[in-house]
Amino acid sequence: MAKVTFSAKVPNQRLIREAMREIAERPRRSILISAGKKALKPMRDEAKRRVPKLTGNTAESIGTLVGRNRGDRYAANVILAPRVTKKYDGWYAHIIEGGARGVVKNKGRGILRKGTRYRRDIPARPFFEPAVKNNLDEAGRTYAEGMNKALESRIRRLQRVARKKAL
Repeated sequence: MAKVTFSAKVPNQRLIREAMREIAERPRRSILISAGKKALKPMRDEAKRRVPKLTGNTAESIGTLVGRNRGDRYAANVILAPRVTKKYDGWYAHIIEGGARGVVKNKGRGILRKGTRYRRDIPARPFFEPAVKNNLDEAGRTYAEGMNKALESRIRRLQRVARKKAL
């Protein structure tokens, strides 16, 4: 699977950092996660469209996951990947994306007999990497817009609360 890392050029980054410091940690994390999920939505949709329809499980399993963040308190990990849980069955997405070499284990015998392992070559059918490459610039813009929009609404909410307390 392709590893995707992008950074968005956010205008007024210093002001945004100062505003983020004023917001408690939980709402700050939810702002970052919602902006990240909105940014990855076009990639997710295109990857679902591009995946070969074998059973439909792989397309169904592609989604956004939220990871833990151990370092920066002003960052959140939002991951676009096939999910593997009881409900989703996307464990073989990497084989569809990159292909696999065939296997024949015949224990030295000349012909394939019952009980030997055999798997034919599986050609690569990339669906994830093209989806990411096509939507990377748009994802950066969407992330920056989502951050600005979420921060503005959060700041307005804080101002309303401050006005109510002042009365």
